[in-house]
Amino acid sequence: MPNSFHHHSHLKRDNPIAKGLTAIKIRDLHIRPALNALSLFDVNDERLLLGTAAIESRFLYLKQFGGGPVRGYWQMEPETHDSLWTYFLSQSRNRQLAEAIKSLLEVAEKVSIDSCLTNHTYAAAMARVKYLSCPGGIPTSLSGQAHYWKRWYNCSPHGRSEQDYIEVWNTFCSPMYSKFR
Repeated sequence: MPNSFHHHSHLKRDNPIAKGLTAIKIRDLHIRPALNALSLFDVNDERLLLGTAAIESRFLYLKQFGGGPVRGYWQMEPETHDSLWTYFLSQSRNRQLAEAIKSLLEVAEKVSIDSCLTNHTYAAAMARVKYLSCPGGIPTSLSGQAHYWKRWYNCSPHGRSEQDYIEVWNTFCSPMYSKFR
């Protein structure tokens, strides 16, 4: 893994870094509570959300470098966030899901992409909803999840690759799931 992921002198002041959150903390404090609140807990969902946060933010970056629009550990774009609320969560069949997500917000907090900066459980829930809106079930293998992430979450041809996902997973997440390959 390149040193640039561990060396932070290149960060700008407007790019906040969440200090001290490890893969275990992200899983236990944010992913599991989000999945449980949505009544969607499954270990494959947990692993995919953990892998997505690892590849997207290294569990450090809450804003995109260079002033880009993405927010939170899952680096969700405002357009994606708003589209999920407008077109997916607004469907009558998803009313309970939408209410469960809203229940994760603080009293004064509004449904907004900016909530992904400070409410990591909400951000995890929105990342799960992004995958829920995609066809097919979540794969049960690491290579399958890398492909699913690339196909449905980070489909830019100029973005990171499936191999990058696997390498980041092996660096940050594999100690927690030693038999997941």
